[in-house]
Amino acid sequence: FHKPVITFGGIDAGEFRIQEVGKIALQSTEQVFVSDRLGAVVLVFDYFGNLLQVLKEKNFQEPLGLAVWRPRSILLISDAQQGQIFAFTTDGKKCPLKVLNAGKLFRLKRPVALAVFQNKLFVLDEDRSQIVVFGLQEMGFSRTRR
Repeated sequence: FHKPVITFGGIDAGEFRIQEVGKIALQSTEQVFVSDRLGAVVLVFDYFGNLLQVLKEKNFQEPLGLAVWRPRSILLISDAQQGQIFAFTTDGKKCPLKVLNAGKLFRLKRPVALAVFQNKLFVLDEDRSQIVVFGLQEMGFSRTRR
């Protein structure tokens, strides 16, 4: 106790170090996702600290909230500056995502944290000081084919 087993993502990680930590999410397939607010990326490590990939989106400004929708292996990323949520398969392919409320496109203001429970997405919207809940099956998720 009080003694780390391993550390990674720090200054010794070189160009793929975490510049300004956001949030962390774990995938049961032994992946660790870390949002880097300053670097505007999400870094994907294995449980031993090896960098597996860097998720970039040309529109990322402040990727922050992370959540994994396990049944579909979908990583959800909230961008706090843009008020948007992006979706990627856990192997890094972008998925289409629509955030709907009563059939209409819903505009988030500053989504800073995400959580998934069963088929519901919980979004903490900092500017509205509220939690907004969406049904994941109702959002039009489908895996993109390549």
